Formats: sequence, C-alpha cells, structure tokens
Amino acid sequence: MVSVKLSSQELSGQGDKTTPQPVSYQEKTSPEQAQPEQKWYQSTLIRVCSFILIVEACERLCYYTFSGSQKAFLQQAGYSNFQSSSINAVFSMLSYVTTILGGFVADSYLGRYKTIVLFSFIYVVGVCVTVVTSIPSIMNVQLYLVGTLMLVSLGTGGIKANINNFGADQYDLRIPGEQAEQERFFSYFYMVINIGAAVAYGYLVTLASSGHPPGIPKEYGFMSAYSIAACCMIIAVAVFLLGTPRYTKKLVEGNSLGGLAYYIWACAFKSGQRSLKGFLSFVGWICLWLSIIMALVQAFITYEWLGFLTLGIGAIAVILLAGCHFRNDHLDGCEDQTFLTVKDAKMFLDTVPIIMVGNMAFQCAYNTMMNVLMSQACQMDLRVGGGQINGAFFNIADCFAIIIFTPVLEKGLYPLLEMVQHKPVSRTQKLVGGLVITVAAMAIAAVLEITRRSADVLEGVSSDCAPLTEEGLGVYMSNQAAWWIFIPFGLIGIAEIMVNPVLYFFTYTQTPFNTRSLAMAFVLMVQGSLSNVFSSAFSTALQRYYTDDLNDGHLEYFYYLAGSMAVVGIPAYILTDRQFIEKKFDGRGDDRLANANDGESIVELCGHISAEDKVVLV
Repeated sequence: MVSVKLSSQELSGQGDKTTPQPVSYQEKTSPEQAQPEQKWYQSTLIRVCSFILIVEACERLCYYTFSGSQKAFLQQAGYSNFQSSSINAVFSMLSYVTTILGGFVADSYLGRYKTIVLFSFIYVVGVCVTVVTSIPSIMNVQLYLVGTLMLVSLGTGGIKANINNFGADQYDLRIPGEQAEQERFFSYFYMVINIGAAVAYGYLVTLASSGHPPGIPKEYGFMSAYSIAACCMIIAVAVFLLGTPRYTKKLVEGNSLGGLAYYIWACAFKSGQRSLKGFLSFVGWICLWLSIIMALVQAFITYEWLGFLTLGIGAIAVILLAGCHFRNDHLDGCEDQTFLTVKDAKMFLDTVPIIMVGNMAFQCAYNTMMNVLMSQACQMDLRVGGGQINGAFFNIADCFAIIIFTPVLEKGLYPLLEMVQHKPVSRTQKLVGGLVITVAAMAIAAVLEITRRSADVLEGVSSDCAPLTEEGLGVYMSNQAAWWIFIPFGLIGIAEIMVNPVLYFFTYTQTPFNTRSLAMAFVLMVQGSLSNVFSSAFSTALQRYYTDDLNDGHLEYFYYLAGSMAVVGIPAYILTDRQFIEKKFDGRGDDRLANANDGESIVELCGHISAEDKVVLV
C-alpha cells in the first residue's frame, strides 16, 4: 500500500504544474457537479475512443492479412503443409509474447501513449520490409520472415499490450454511467477487431494467393495485398497521432515486472521465504518461457519428439501456474518492493488461474481457424465463377458472427437471462456457454473432414492455397462445397464473444491499476503465445497425420484434441472461478492518475505532495 498526501487542488488536477496537462473529460467536468445530459457525439466513446477504435481496426486488418496469407506464401515457396502451419503459429505466438515487452515498457518507462507510438513505427517498418520481399522479382523468404516474425510481431506486441487499456483509461469512473460505458467499450473494441479482420479475410487473403485478374496478375497478389495492408497501418498511426489532444494519459507506474519477478524468485529460493509452493510456481514460470522457446525451435527443426517435448513442457507450465496461484499466501512475509507491494503482487497473481484455464480451454480450438481448418478448406471445392477463393477467406464467418451476435448477446440474450434468473449473467455462465459452443464447432469440423476425405477428388482442379505437388501445382480439391466450413468458423466466432472480451474485462477490473498493462500483456501472451505453443507443437508432433495431401492423413485428430481441451476446460474453469475472490477497486488511485502527464513517474508525483489531505492508493 502506498500512502501519499495530496492537496485537494492536486486531486482535482488544478495544482501548479511545470508541464501542460492533456485535454481530458475529467478536467472539464467535476464529478461533484450535476452532470448535464450528453449528446451521443459528446460521449467518451465517440469523442475520444473513436480514434483508438479506428487504429485497432486498421492494425487488425494489417495483422490478419499477414497471418491469413502467410501459410500460402510459405507453401508457394516450397514449405510443407505442417511446417507452414507451424511457422504461422509461431508468428502468432511471437506477436503475443512480445506483449510482455510492450507492457513492461509502458509501465516502467514511456507510458501507454508513447509506447503505442514507438511500436507503431516499428510495425510500419516491418510491413514495408514485407512488401518489398513480396515483389515477384525479389521474393526473398528469409527477409520476409525477418519482416513478419521479428518486426511485425514486435510492433503487434507493443500495441496490443496497451491499446485496449489505453481506451479504458479514457473513462472517468467518478462520473455516473462511465463504468458501464467502459465495460461496453471492451465489446465495441472486440467488434472493430473483427471489422478489420473481415476485410482482411474477405478480400485481401484471396487477393494475396490468387491475384485479381485481369487487373492484378496472380504473381503480384501478395505484393498487392501487403501494400494495401501497409497503407492501412500508416493510416492507423496518423489517426492515433491526430487524436493526441483529446487523450487522457496516465503516469508511468514503475517497474512492476521487476517487482513481480523478485517475489517469484524470493518465494522459491530466499532464506526464510522459500516454500514448496513458491518453488513449484517458479518452475511453472520457467516452463512457460521454455515452452515458447521450444515452439520456436521445433517450427524449423521438425522432429516429432521435439513437438511432444514442447507439449509436455507447456502442459507442466499450465498445471503448475494454475495450481500454485489459487491462493498466494506464500508471498506473505516478503518485503514490499518500490513499485509493487506484496498486496498488489498477490492480487495480480490471483488472476493467473482464471486467465490460464479460460484461455487454454478455448484458444487451441480458436487457433484451428489459422491452420487445420484453413488447410481443410483449401482441399474443398473453392471455385467461384471463373476463379477460386483462399481457404483463409472463411475466417470471415468468425468476423461476421462476432459483429452480428455481439449486439444480439449484449442487447438481447443477456438481458433476457437476467430477467429470468433475477441477477446479472455471470462470467462463468458466459465462458462455459462459449466452451460448449466450441465443442460443437470442433465436432462439426471433424465430421466435415471425414466426409471430405471420402468424397471424390476433382481431377485436374488444383487449389491455389494448398501445398504444391511435384508438378508445381496445388493439391487437387475434393468434391465437397467449401461453404460448409462456414459452420465451424461461425460457431467459433460466437464462442469468441463469450470468452475473450470477458477475460479482457476480468483482467482489467481485477488487477491493481499499477499492473494493468502487465496484466493485459499476460492475458494476451497466454491467449496468443502459450496456446500457439500447443498448436505449433501439435502440428510437429502429429505431422504424420497432417500430410500435404490431406486425403493421406487424419486431420480430424486435431479437432478431437482441441475439442477435448474445451471439454476438460469446462469443469476446470468452474472450479477455478469458484476459488476466486472478487475485488472492487474504489478508483481513488485512478482519479489522481487521470490527470497525470503520460511519462510522469511516481517519483515526480511525489513532488506535488502537500500536507492537506491523505489519499491511499489501493
């Protein structure tokens, strides 16, 4: 607990400052005053967060264009079906593991605003490198991997760790109605993600693999799609900078990551504090990072035993971290660190089991959309008119399901359930409902694959997005309409609404304000990195069943695995959620921070201390 004395002028943001304050709604309206009814265009969502939502839509369009077309790009360069899937999973994994770096930089040095700007420029460099490498006369796969696996993934991590929290920061919770608006922001945020993804999957990934004859020849497809994505990312940076005068920027909290690392180490090894539980927690965190490194290695060194070893290490990480952090009393007795108290560290670690179990139960099934489901679609009948679409196109069903069903759930089903049960729809109800739908999606996908494999092969009709044969053409399609694959894609989209935004909101509201960037980075890392450790390792360990010609393999085994994880995840999540103790932060720390300059540190904050009032930051 940090106790500082602040004047009432400081609390209202009206004290003397040596630096100008950013424009914020809090400065214009005192929470003690009666609030006049706002016009719709005066709301925080429209007036401020619209800039942030546009940025997220453009960035996601760019990211999903690369993610959705990377498998086809690598296959055209000679990579096998399972290896291109494994590398694509590694791209997603790296894009989310770098969120830890993004959260650390924001919390410790630059603040969220400056961190987003910095990593956005890195992102732009990465997409420009990728555009150059996709020019037909160049087509440099090694440089392409540098652009995507290093620069784009690094830029993604820095932005994703902070952009949704930065949007949530714009709401002043002292003003009536702002907390409900803040919760809705997360749903709108998730919706615009899928608007960007819909454009990427609906057009750009097909443009990449097939071109747009006669205007864009097939060989220029990747360059054209990537150029459009690069332009959107440049627009995103410009829009974000344009909104600068309207943003509320919060101070740099300090090195919370360093404090957390100290507590984990001390509880494992420091004399007088070490315990078995602390040691097992330490092993779990080591296994988490080791599994990510192993997943990167086995994507390029494709021995089956490496895949199984990676799976084993990842499973140990999930079990130990979920099990050791139910109650974090093993931290009692540790000395408070400068920027992270024992109490704050315990509250952060309390969220780990729910984040682990909830994400791992759902995300492995979600990841099938970018590997096995896409591979399956690429060997179905993709012909439309005189051309064909890319298998990644069907991700648009996921996007449209989210866009359509978000208001259906938020405005229809959830209020109806609240009327019936006379209480709000709980986090557990939403997430378990999403997992049930996930199991149904995996079952339907498995049935479709079995029926596709038994269907006749369309001789002479090669797929543009399937692996190349010895003749230099894609594997032949099967006589099964690809439109059937819309069903599992769409069901995963509905499940996604009930899982991911719920976990985002849980993470934001159940962690101390000085750890929120780190907490959001962690949930994204588990969601996008640890889950892809399993997806990538599945591809390598079971490569004998993930053949270039799927008619020689058993792709349905991957659906059985992903569905089983969701089935096991339902009782595991219910048990985990029942153990969690809800916390309510009163927002007093956030009130002070709402009027701080981005980049101002806690040390600088102490320079404003007076002896009039005492405020406890919890």
